[in-house]
Amino acid sequence: KARLGADGVAVRLLVSEHTNLSQPIRSDVATPDMATNGRTVAFPVTGLRPDTRYHYGLEIDEVADTGVTRLVDDAASTDSLAARMSIISLSLRTILCVALRANERTIGVIYVDSNAITRRFTPADVPLVEAFAAQAAATLERFRLQRVELDSARLQQQLQVASEIQK
Repeated sequence: KARLGADGVAVRLLVSEHTNLSQPIRSDVATPDMATNGRTVAFPVTGLRPDTRYHYGLEIDEVADTGVTRLVDDAASTDSLAARMSIISLSLRTILCVALRANERTIGVIYVDSNAITRRFTPADVPLVEAFAAQAAATLERFRLQRVELDSARLQQQLQVASEIQK
């Protein structure tokens, strides 16, 4: 289950044995208007083995798949979005979705929306959000690499202790 904080997006759960989420098992798509308890939606996934460690992530719209920024100027008149209850109920006017990219892969998505009549996102806003996304992705990647390094050091230490015990 996940609690969706963003409206007007389609979300899918990705589950993989690999930390980079390669070869994922994908759930069906869920949208906030499908939620039964506030914004909480369930992501049923089949084919998982109980003795396997899995990593997971959320895929948001096609931006996560393609890595291509998506700017929707008038969400209510966009065919693929207009019928979504969240677009209607929140009177969303404009949506900007930018992929967080690191090492040629998407590691997340920044999603912003607005229901303001007088201020909509325009192509001029895209470079700022993309720059923010690039900085956020670099920071997240740095933290991921630090965690890998710590895990490796911990494993080396455990192997050293095991080696000493076996002597």
